[in-house]
Amino acid sequence: TSALIQLQHRREAAVDRYDPASLAVGDLRTAMLDQETGVRGFALTGDRAFLDPYESGGQTGDADLAELDRLLEGSDVADDQLATARQAVDEWRSGYAARAVLGTAPGGSRLGEVFLQESRAAFDQVRGAIDELDAAITAERDDALEEWRSAFQTVVVVGLISVVGLVAVGVVI
Repeated sequence: TSALIQLQHRREAAVDRYDPASLAVGDLRTAMLDQETGVRGFALTGDRAFLDPYESGGQTGDADLAELDRLLEGSDVADDQLATARQAVDEWRSGYAARAVLGTAPGGSRLGEVFLQESRAAFDQVRGAIDELDAAITAERDDALEEWRSAFQTVVVVGLISVVGLVAVGVVI
């Protein structure tokens, strides 16, 4: 029974926790790219239509971060990487995206090339932090799958020993 419980816990870790977390990281990456594209388009043109993906990406990104919080609760490695990714996202949003939105007038950019380069570098940090989070989740998922395989092998061995034991008892009786 203990081996079956361990098998169930290991399966849940891989399938119910890390697989959805990996999908949420992909969604977060997409949401952040939408935001960056929208901000850059708005900064270069002043056309407010570019802010639609920025705003929707912000809502989606926040939902993805909340989902990752829920899924990775108690997972030390991924939790640390999630905090780093969240910090990079927040710094880019407040340090560059918000300033770009406020600093651009309709009809043209008032932001200099230096600001846009700094924003690009800050977004590269966001991208890197999300990639590190994804790698941490993948590593934890791989560990969980290895533990699941080990638990499965234990269940098989215990089952075979039980069958052999029952056959031996039957022969003795």
